Formats: sequence, structure tokens, C-alpha cells
Amino acid sequence: MELSNPGMIMATGEWRKFGHEESVRIAREAEKSEFVESAETVFRGLNFMRYECLDDLPTDKLKPEDPNYQLYKCRTSWIMGLFNRLQTAQLDGYLSDPLTNEKIKKLHTFLFNIHKNEKMRTPEDIAFLNDVLDTAILEMRKSPELAH
Repeated sequence: MELSNPGMIMATGEWRKFGHEESVRIAREAEKSEFVESAETVFRGLNFMRYECLDDLPTDKLKPEDPNYQLYKCRTSWIMGLFNRLQTAQLDGYLSDPLTNEKIKKLHTFLFNIHKNEKMRTPEDIAFLNDVLDTAILEMRKSPELAH
């Protein structure tokens, strides 16, 4: 399939209409001329998401004016941001381990299901997100491009 504007497809969320492999191809097209983050920046970003963001599950729906709103892992936008960061790290060559790639595929499916079914997150959902982050961070730790 020929894509007229892959960047727009990614920006508008239209990528969700495609399977994982096709969405990765769309992202690659969109990223061709984009800035590539350093391994250190990617690693720090993943660590921030894992250890500084909140695992808490509020009883009420979060609102942008709530304290620490942006830090809650249970937010759909936060999960989308995680997927985008991991997918970009794949495209930049920082994440290529088969186990990591499989977990990112599962995250893609998880994200797709969130958009079909807006339910409250569960502790199991947060554990899954943390597991995906742990796997990616572990792979990044082994990266020769990361200053140790």
C-alpha cells in the first residue's frame, strides 16, 4: 500500500486501523527525516516512565486538573506515549531483541483493545506495562551505545 502522508497517519492515530507490522512500516516512513534520540535519552525516558510515573489506580476518572495527571500509567494517553516511545526506539535500532519485540506487539494489541473498550485499568494492566518497560530497559542496559 502506498502512503500519501505517513506522518499524518501517525499524528491522527489512523495507524490503529493497521496491524502491528503495517503500523511499524508507517512509522518508519514518518520517521525517515526525523531527529533520532541518543541511546542515553531513550534509556532515561524509559526509566522515567517506569520508576517516576504512577502505578496508582484512582477510583474516579482522572481529569487534567488533577495533581500529577500526566504521570498516571493508567491513562490511555500515557500508554499511547509508551507505545510511541518503544516503537521509535525499535525504529532507531535500540530495541531489536525478539522478546522485547513480542512484548511491544502485545502492547500494540493492548492499546488497540483500549480504544475498543474504554474500561478502567486494573493492577494486572499496570503490571503488564511495567513488564514491557522492564524488558525494554534491560535490553537498553546491554546496548554498547549506552555510556556505562
